[in-house]
Amino acid sequence: FREGHLDEKETCFMLTNDSYQMYLDAQEQLKRQKEEEERRAEEEERLAQDPVRIQLKLAVEEGNECIRRIREVNDTLEGEEISGKLYRLEKVCGQIFGHIGDKPEKLPDIRKFMNYYLPTTLKLVERYREFAEQPVQGENIVTAKREIEDMLDDINGAFEKMFDKLFEEDALDVSTDISVLSTMLAQ
Repeated sequence: FREGHLDEKETCFMLTNDSYQMYLDAQEQLKRQKEEEERRAEEEERLAQDPVRIQLKLAVEEGNECIRRIREVNDTLEGEEISGKLYRLEKVCGQIFGHIGDKPEKLPDIRKFMNYYLPTTLKLVERYREFAEQPVQGENIVTAKREIEDMLDDINGAFEKMFDKLFEEDALDVSTDISVLSTMLAQ
């Protein structure tokens, strides 16, 4: 059997190179799965011991749930203008939570955002959907929808400024490094 191979335990004989390669691929996949399971278990153990990571995980999960609900509302609405504003809102919220996931020490900087601004914004977005679904669009409904649309512009601007503010310390560090380097090079 020129192409014959035995498995590692020498309990199974494979007649062809192809079948042996499939066996090796399956073994490699099992090994990767086992390593991934061990990595997840270690991560869960670290999470259980680190209250900051627990808070971070909960904050990111809560944020992603809000983003999901905003997207759900956006999918049900027909207006292109409101849809663009909600897409912008989803994007900036996603960037904020992505940044917080990378830099957990910035979590306290978004407490007010998490506890007040984002839930209130979500409530407004859901109210907009309720108004949009009404069969008769009276003056009160039209006015409330317009106010929410205008407020979304302000909210998007404020959230974008808040996201930019998360980089304030980093930008200051870069400016300081550039200043020091410039001074050293001048000498």
